[in-house]
Amino acid sequence: MDLASNEHEVEESASILLNAATNGQLDRELTRLRTPSVSIPTASAPTDNVDGERSKETQPSSYVGFDGEHQKSVHRESSILRKTTCVHSVENEHGGHSFEVGLLHQTRILTKRTLLCIWRDKTLTRLRLLAHVVVGVLIGLLYFNAGNNGFQVINNAAFIFFSVLFIMFSSLMPTVMTFPIEMRVFVTEHLNYWYSVSAYYLAKTFADLPFQIFFALIYGVIVYFLTDQPKDFDRFMIFLTILVLTALVGQAHGLLIGAATELEVAVFLGPATGIPIILFSGFFITLDTIPKYLQWLSYSSFTRYAFEGSMKSIYGNNRSVMNCIKKPSVSPSLPCINEPNSVLTLLSISQYHYGIDLIVLNVFFFVLRILCYFVLKWRSQNSI
Repeated sequence: MDLASNEHEVEESASILLNAATNGQLDRELTRLRTPSVSIPTASAPTDNVDGERSKETQPSSYVGFDGEHQKSVHRESSILRKTTCVHSVENEHGGHSFEVGLLHQTRILTKRTLLCIWRDKTLTRLRLLAHVVVGVLIGLLYFNAGNNGFQVINNAAFIFFSVLFIMFSSLMPTVMTFPIEMRVFVTEHLNYWYSVSAYYLAKTFADLPFQIFFALIYGVIVYFLTDQPKDFDRFMIFLTILVLTALVGQAHGLLIGAATELEVAVFLGPATGIPIILFSGFFITLDTIPKYLQWLSYSSFTRYAFEGSMKSIYGNNRSVMNCIKKPSVSPSLPCINEPNSVLTLLSISQYHYGIDLIVLNVFFFVLRILCYFVLKWRSQNSI
C-alpha cells in the first residue's frame, strides 16, 4: 500500500483487498482492477480547437469534480493492482485456474508452516507425549508380568485390548479438531489460489505423521517390557507395527470426521463413532456369539483387526508354553492355560495369519485417507 498517496487511501486500499481475500474473491478483484476503465463521456463533442476551449469553459463545476474523483479512484485502484501483482494464479485453457508453483513446492512450504505452528504450540505436543508415557507406565504396572503367566491370560488379553483402545483415542481426538479449527483460513487461502487442496492435505499428513508414529512406539516399548511379553524380536516388532497402524488409522478416522463436520459436531462424533468400533472388536463379546444379523458390522471395526493381530503376535506363531508356577496372590478364577493356542481358541480369535490383519489395517488407512481428501475438497468448494 506504499504507492497510495495518503493515509486515507492506504486504509481504503487495505479494506478492499482484505474484504476480497476474506471472501475468497481476491483473484476476481485483481481481474477487475486489470480491466481498462470506461472512458468518461464529454458534455459535447468538440469539432475544432475553439469549440474544445469553449467546451472546457462551459463545463459545470460539479462535472469537473466528478472527473477529478474518477481519476483519483483510477489512480488508487491502479496502485492496489501494482502492489498485489505478487499473488499469481494462471488461467488455464479450460477457463479454470492453476498454480505457478508446483505441488511439491507448495507441500514443502505448507509442511514447514505446519511444523512451525506445532513447534510454537508446544503444550499439546508435550501433553500428548506425557500422556503416552504416564498411561504406558500405569498400564504396565497394572498388568505387571502378566504376559508369561498362564493364570493371567485374560488379564493379558485385557492389557492388549486397552492398549489398542488408548492408541486409537489418543490419535483420534486431537486430529478431530484439526480441520474445523483451520477450515475458514484454509478455504479463504485456497479460493484465493494461494495453494491447492492436495498440497494442504499432504502437508498436514507429513507434519503429524512422525508424531503419531513416535508416540505409539514410546507407549509400545514401555508396556511390552513391563508386562513381560515374550522376549522375541519378531513378536516385539509385530506388536509395535500394529500399534503404529492403529494410531494411523485412528488419525485418519479423526481427520475424516473433522473434514466433514463443524467443530461442535466433530467433538461429539469422535468418541460417539468409537463406541461401535470398540463393541465389535471381539473383546467384550466374542465374534462367534454376535447375532448373525450384526456380525457383518465387525468387519467395519479396525480395532478388531488390531486386537486380533496383537493377540496373534503374542500367542501365535508356535510360541512356547507359558509359566504356571507363579500364581497371583488372589485365587485364580480360571485354571492355568500354558498352551498359547488355547488362549486364541478361548477368545475365538480367527486362525488366519496376522499378516492379513496388517493388510486390512493398511487398507483402512488408505481408504479413510482418500475419502478424507475428497470430503475436504468438497468442503473447500462449498464453504463460501
